[in-house]
Amino acid sequence: MPKQIKAKSLNCCPKCKKKALTRRRKELGTYSEINRRHNIKKLYGITPEQYDELLTAQSGVCAICRNGCETYPNLSVDHDHRTGVIRGLLCNTCNRFMGMAGDDPDLLWAAAEYLQRHTARQSSL
Repeated sequence: MPKQIKAKSLNCCPKCKKKALTRRRKELGTYSEINRRHNIKKLYGITPEQYDELLTAQSGVCAICRNGCETYPNLSVDHDHRTGVIRGLLCNTCNRFMGMAGDDPDLLWAAAEYLQRHTARQSSL
C-alpha cells in the first residue's frame, strides 16, 4: 500500500495527488492564472469576474494613458490606499507614476502645469 501524504484537505498517495493537481490546473488554468485569481480576491476583495467587468468597462486599456498593457498580461488594480476603494485599472507605468506621486492630486496638477509651461516655452523658441 502506498504511503499516504496529507496535502491540505487532500489525503492521497503521491500518484493520486499529482493526478488531482493536474486536473485542478486544467480546470483553473496555469499556476500564474491561479495566483492571479487568488491575489485579486485576497488583495482587493474582488473576484476575477469583477476584474474582467472593470477591464471591459475600460475597453481593455489603462484608465490614464488609454494604452493596452504590453509588458504584463494584466492591468494593475488601482485603489485608494486609505479607503481601499478601487478606482480603476492602470498599466504598470501609470500605476507606478501614481504611487510615486503619493496619489496626491495637487502634486500631479503641479507636474502637469510644469510640463505645459515648459512645452509652451520650447514651442515659442
